[in-house]
Formats: sequence, C-alpha cells, structure tokens
Amino acid sequence: KGDDRPTDAGLSEVLRSCSDLRWCFVKSSIFGTDCWNALADEGACPNLELLWVDAPLNTQDRIHTARGDHDTIRTALEHRANKLKLCMINPDEKNKSRYVVGGGKGTDRLNGTARAEW
Repeated sequence: KGDDRPTDAGLSEVLRSCSDLRWCFVKSSIFGTDCWNALADEGACPNLELLWVDAPLNTQDRIHTARGDHDTIRTALEHRANKLKLCMINPDEKNKSRYVVGGGKGTDRLNGTARAEW
C-alpha cells in the first residue's frame, strides 16, 4: 500500500474536480505550486467565494513566503476578483492577508519578510 498522506498534487486534483466548491480553508503546507496552478485554470472552482490559505514557507533567509510561483498566485487571485468575498493568504499576526486582490502599494507581501527584518 502506498503513502496515503495528502499532497499538493492530490489537493490540486480535488480543486480541479469540485465545480461547486464555494469555501476553501487550508492550514497546511500541502497547498503549494500544484494547487495554485489548479486555481489559475479557468474551469477550476468557478463558484469559489472564500479562500483562506495559511501555508507559509520559512527558509533560512525569509519567513512567511507564499508557496508556489508568485505570478501564478497573483493570476489565480486576480481572475477571481469579482467572485471572492474573502481572500486571506498567509495571514500575519494582525490577521491581514499577505496579498490583497486588486490592492495597491504594500498589499503584495507574497515574498514574505527577510529574517533580519522580523
């Protein structure tokens, strides 16, 4: 029997196949590149209204970095701007999203924080 633990690839297949998914709350490191690629696809989760992803990547140099390609994340979220009622990406200690859909300067913090700044 294989490994039954959830994976990024497995969750991405769920996202691609759940056309009626309206709420998605994930607090796990399994939400990464494959999941963001799935959400960037036109047909995936067309009715998604709430997306809360708390899956920061912490490295030796940076903390709270979004997992996955940041351009893909931006594309996935901006294409859903008219549908998403709540979008929270790697919330900070004040429960502010590290990316605000349609936001202005200072609302894109997908790259996290340098450890020396924290």
